[in-house]
Amino acid sequence: LGLHVKLTDAHHILRPEMVESLYYLWLATGDPMYREWGRQYLVTLNWCCRLRDGGFGGLDSVLSADADWEEEDSMGHVPEEHARKKMESFFLAESLKYLLLLFSDADRGDPVPNVFEYIYNTEAHPMKVLD
Repeated sequence: LGLHVKLTDAHHILRPEMVESLYYLWLATGDPMYREWGRQYLVTLNWCCRLRDGGFGGLDSVLSADADWEEEDSMGHVPEEHARKKMESFFLAESLKYLLLLFSDADRGDPVPNVFEYIYNTEAHPMKVLD
């Protein structure tokens, strides 16, 4: 499997689709692998997209990140010239919401929406299923 990312397509603006997919795959299968992938994404997000002044920003190129890192490292390993110092509203409204849902656990007493009573629209807002 060869993956080639064109330089013009190598940006990352914190879009929610990958985290949304992990949530629905975990929901459908119960496979803990999807939660682990979500955890790895969150660690990486903190490591390379967290801005020193606060918040999160995208990357001009995912190819610019230093690949030699440890999870215990602190944030901000991407050179400033590659960081997009703009946090899109969908990052808070969707990406973080799906991460919260992915890690919510009814057995711990977390408020977890019943998937037979609520669905999520394209903006990750819960909508009650009508009979």
